[in-house]
Amino acid sequence: MNFNKYSVLLTTLKLKGPLTRPNLWNLVKDTQLFSGATHMKCKMDILLGQDRITKKCITKTDKKGKLIQDKFVYSFAEHERNVLPEPLVERIKSIIDVDVKTNN
Repeated sequence: MNFNKYSVLLTTLKLKGPLTRPNLWNLVKDTQLFSGATHMKCKMDILLGQDRITKKCITKTDKKGKLIQDKFVYSFAEHERNVLPEPLVERIKSIIDVDVKTNN
Protein backbone atom coordinates (compact mmCIF):
# COMPACT_ATOMS: atom_id res chain seq x y z
CA MET A 1 0.00 0.00 0.00
CA ASN A 2 1.24 3.48 -0.85
CA PHE A 3 1.18 6.68 1.18
CA ASN A 4 -2.26 8.03 0.27
CA LYS A 5 -5.55 9.13 1.82
CA TYR A 6 -6.72 5.61 2.53
CA SER A 7 -3.47 4.45 4.09
CA VAL A 8 -3.39 7.51 6.37
CA LEU A 9 -6.93 6.82 7.59
CA LEU A 10 -6.34 3.10 8.06
CA THR A 11 -3.00 3.49 9.81
CA THR A 12 -4.32 6.19 12.13
CA LEU A 13 -7.24 3.99 13.17
CA LYS A 14 -4.93 1.02 13.64
CA LEU A 15 -2.45 2.97 15.79
CA LYS A 16 -4.87 5.09 17.83
CA GLY A 17 -7.79 2.67 18.12
CA PRO A 18 -11.46 3.58 17.69
CA LEU A 19 -11.99 7.30 17.04
CA THR A 20 -14.84 9.67 16.31
CA ARG A 21 -14.70 11.49 12.99
CA PRO A 22 -13.73 14.88 14.55
CA ASN A 23 -10.91 13.22 16.51
CA LEU A 24 -9.69 11.43 13.39
CA TRP A 25 -9.80 14.70 11.44
CA ASN A 26 -7.67 16.43 14.08
CA LEU A 27 -5.01 13.75 13.64
CA VAL A 28 -4.90 13.59 9.82
CA LYS A 29 -5.59 17.18 8.72
CA ASP A 30 -1.91 18.20 8.69
CA THR A 31 -1.01 15.54 6.12
CA GLN A 32 -2.34 17.95 3.45
CA LEU A 33 -4.02 15.01 1.69
CA PHE A 34 -7.57 16.12 2.44
CA SER A 35 -9.10 19.40 1.30
CA GLY A 36 -11.44 19.37 4.29
CA ALA A 37 -13.38 17.25 6.76
CA THR A 38 -16.06 16.52 4.14
CA HIS A 39 -13.44 15.17 1.74
CA MET A 40 -12.15 12.89 4.51
CA LYS A 41 -15.71 11.73 5.21
CA CYS A 42 -16.12 10.74 1.54
CA LYS A 43 -12.99 8.59 1.73
CA MET A 44 -14.20 7.06 5.00
CA ASP A 45 -17.55 6.20 3.37
CA ILE A 46 -15.68 4.33 0.64
CA LEU A 47 -13.70 2.38 3.25
CA LEU A 48 -16.95 1.61 5.12
CA GLY A 49 -18.54 0.32 1.92
CA GLN A 50 -15.58 -2.00 1.37
CA ASP A 51 -15.73 -3.24 5.02
CA ARG A 52 -12.18 -2.01 5.62
CA ILE A 53 -13.29 0.05 8.64
CA THR A 54 -16.24 -0.37 10.98
CA LYS A 55 -18.69 2.17 12.34
CA LYS A 56 -20.41 1.74 15.69
CA CYS A 57 -22.90 4.00 17.45
CA ILE A 58 -22.25 4.67 21.13
CA THR A 59 -25.17 6.07 23.08
CA LYS A 60 -24.61 7.91 26.33
CA THR A 61 -27.44 8.35 28.82
CA ASP A 62 -27.78 10.03 32.19
CA LYS A 63 -28.80 8.28 35.43
CA LYS A 64 -32.49 8.61 34.59
CA GLY A 65 -32.02 6.96 31.20
CA LYS A 66 -32.43 10.18 29.23
CA LEU A 67 -30.42 10.27 26.01
CA ILE A 68 -27.49 12.65 26.26
CA GLN A 69 -25.50 11.99 23.13
CA ASP A 70 -25.04 9.58 20.22
CA LYS A 71 -21.52 9.22 18.84
CA PHE A 72 -20.27 7.24 15.90
CA VAL A 73 -16.92 5.58 16.47
CA TYR A 74 -14.82 4.28 13.58
CA SER A 75 -12.27 1.51 13.95
CA PHE A 76 -9.82 -0.52 11.89
CA ALA A 77 -11.23 -3.80 10.54
CA GLU A 78 -9.32 -6.94 9.68
CA HIS A 79 -9.52 -7.18 5.90
CA GLU A 80 -7.33 -8.78 3.25
CA ARG A 81 -6.63 -5.38 1.65
CA ASN A 82 -5.66 -3.73 4.94
CA VAL A 83 -2.04 -4.83 4.78
CA LEU A 84 0.09 -1.93 6.00
CA PRO A 85 3.86 -2.21 5.44
CA GLU A 86 6.02 -1.25 8.42
CA PRO A 87 7.81 1.69 6.69
CA LEU A 88 4.42 3.19 5.84
CA VAL A 89 3.18 2.74 9.40
CA GLU A 90 6.31 4.41 10.79
CA ARG A 91 5.99 7.34 8.38
CA ILE A 92 2.35 7.98 9.30
CA LYS A 93 3.07 7.40 12.99
CA SER A 94 5.69 10.14 12.93
CA ILE A 95 3.21 12.55 11.32
CA ILE A 96 0.47 11.73 13.83
CA ASP A 97 2.82 11.93 16.83
CA VAL A 98 4.03 15.37 15.72
CA ASP A 99 0.40 16.52 15.38
CA VAL A 100 -0.50 15.23 18.83
CA LYS A 101 2.50 16.94 20.43
CA THR A 102 1.81 20.30 18.78
CA ASN A 103 -1.90 20.22 19.69
CA ASN A 104 -1.22 19.75 23.42
